[in-house]
Order: sequence, then C-alpha cells, then structure tokens
Amino acid sequence: ARIRIEVQDTGIGFDPDAAHRIFDPFDQGAAGHEHRFGGLGLGLAIARAIVEQHRGAIRAESSGPGQGATFTVELPGANAESISPGPASQGARDAQPEVPMRLLVVEDHKATREVLTRLLTRAGHRVVAASSIAGALAAAAGEEFDVVISDLGLPDGNGHHLMASLRDDHGLRGIALSGYGTDEDVRRSLEAGFGAHLVKPVDMNELRRALRQLASDGG
Repeated sequence: ARIRIEVQDTGIGFDPDAAHRIFDPFDQGAAGHEHRFGGLGLGLAIARAIVEQHRGAIRAESSGPGQGATFTVELPGANAESISPGPASQGARDAQPEVPMRLLVVEDHKATREVLTRLLTRAGHRVVAASSIAGALAAAAGEEFDVVISDLGLPDGNGHHLMASLRDDHGLRGIALSGYGTDEDVRRSLEAGFGAHLVKPVDMNELRRALRQLASDGG
C-alpha cells in the first residue's frame, strides 16, 4: 500500500546525531558551519514540505562526514486512500495557521526573504516583503499589517528601531529574527516592542507558534 524510494549518494554525509534536524530550514549540518559549499540549507526543507503535501515521509541516514548518505521517501500507493495519515502528514496539517494574518517580512538577504515569504504564504498568510527599514516603513504607510517579522541586522539601521517605529506609528506587533539569543538580546527585543525573539536558523514550527500566540494575544 506504500511506495518507498531510496536515493544513495557518495557526498559529504553528516553526523548521525544531525539526522533529526537536517530537514530544518537553514540548517546546513557540520559543513554549513564552515561555509564551504554555499547555499542556505533549504533544499531538504523544501523536499520535506513537498513529500508531506503528498501524505508521505522522508528521512536520511549517514555513517558520518565523508561517508555519503541515504535518503528514503515513503509515499502512499494508488490504492492507499484508506490509510490513516502518519505523523508527518499530521504535522503538515498542524502547520496550517489558525488565523490567516497580514505579515510584513523584513529581511535583507534575498534568498532567505523569498523562502520565508513562500513558506508563510503557503501557510495561508498574506505576505509583503521588504529588504530594508525604508522599504518596511513605506509598506506600513501604504497598507495595514497584523505582524512584522524582522531581521535585526538591516542595511540601513537596526530592527529594534524599526519595531519601535512600527509599534508607535501603526500599533504593529512583531517577531524578531536574530543570530543571537542571550537573555539580554531577548530583553532588548521585547523592550523594542517585539512579542517574540527567535534565533536563526529559524525553526518554522516555532515561527508558526509565535504567530499563533500573537494572534491569540491580539484577541
């Protein structure tokens, strides 16, 4: 009743302990920390999203760095309509937002901005993206938003200043994205008006939970 496809390569492999997270967006495994191969660590996250949309599951195994990897995809067969969805497809359903929101995404890295926009749009939100503080302020002046999701390091200023302006001028709430997550970092974000502070690489499940929390808080 199910189809299983295995793809084996002789590439860089990964530490077996990383198997549970290599499908997370922006995760690049051990090689990513050295930035030897470029990319954002999004290919496997996109692969998982596609597989789960087809009620399937995907997993990866490797004996270690330099040992290659095996990727296994399982999909329901043509006569499997009566099969109950597994954990992966249940997770895909849970990922749908409870309340569609109007989101302003502010991120200067083009590829990251585009992927966040795509994933959030697929989740049912209406998304407008900006690459700078100036662009974000112009967007907020032209239409209404429920939440801003903003990187803190922007080319023309600080995300904290942007959040304070959007809060004071438009009553906007926000989620901060940062490479740093100390207690002091979180405190500064909350003081600026952000309702949540997420550390990069961003876990999309955490981002969705933060959005649901803001929607709930907003009544």
